[in-house]
Amino acid sequence: MIRSIFFYLLIVGSAINGNSQDLAFYADAMINADKAEHRIFASQKFEELFTKELEYKDSYSQEFKELEWISIVYPNDKSFRTISWQVNLGEGNYKYVSFLQTEDQLWSIGDEGDMALDEYGKIQWIEWGGALIYNIVESGDTYTLYTFRYIDEYTKVKTLESLNINGEYAELGYDQFQDGEGALDYKDRLVLEYSSDANATLNYQETNNRIVYDNLIAVMGRMDGQGPTMVPDGSYKSYDLVNGKWRAKDKLFDQVMQSPPRSTDRQKAKKDILGRSKGN
Repeated sequence: MIRSIFFYLLIVGSAINGNSQDLAFYADAMINADKAEHRIFASQKFEELFTKELEYKDSYSQEFKELEWISIVYPNDKSFRTISWQVNLGEGNYKYVSFLQTEDQLWSIGDEGDMALDEYGKIQWIEWGGALIYNIVESGDTYTLYTFRYIDEYTKVKTLESLNINGEYAELGYDQFQDGEGALDYKDRLVLEYSSDANATLNYQETNNRIVYDNLIAVMGRMDGQGPTMVPDGSYKSYDLVNGKWRAKDKLFDQVMQSPPRSTDRQKAKKDILGRSKGN
């Protein structure tokens, strides 16, 4: 995808009514088709058609509810939304497409963007490599994005990103997350990089305004060619919002499991990260 900010076409009305069946078909195929070449072809067609839809002036009013296989997430104030999806390209490779949209502007990600694996440093949205965005939380004067992506066949990553929108610019990263309990430094994002055969938690608890995530430990990987990797150890860390900053707590619970949980040890997930039933 071309790295750019799109300004809306001055056309009244969106063409979604004419393309809805094609978009729904290609969205389904790019996620659920058995063969990688079919998923790739469907992804190319879907991205081409859907980008055109988003470029229409009134597209922000379209909810695209028929596109159940992509993630469309709003903050509580509905001031913007993110639209993202992942495509399995086969052989451990994935493609990510992530849009940021307000009523007036549309940002796309870069062709060869930064995957945001460094906990320090700000990234312009159009320089970002994208991810699947599964939650947005308002935190002080900024918004916090919860993201997921595969790095390769061995590794997944979840990140916590602060988003700032200022006119034509949209930037990820803000020194809002304390770098460990009692630390004086604050990092720009939280990054959980862990084994692809494990599941890691990174969620927001609305009732107590708290971020909860798995503590990760180093182990030897169990997949051929994997090498050392990180997995949850059964304990949790957290962040609480204090004066506009996320204050770290290095141990949320005292109980630690005797062995690190893996996806084979837990009940197999029947839903994807967005809470939808998985396709075959």
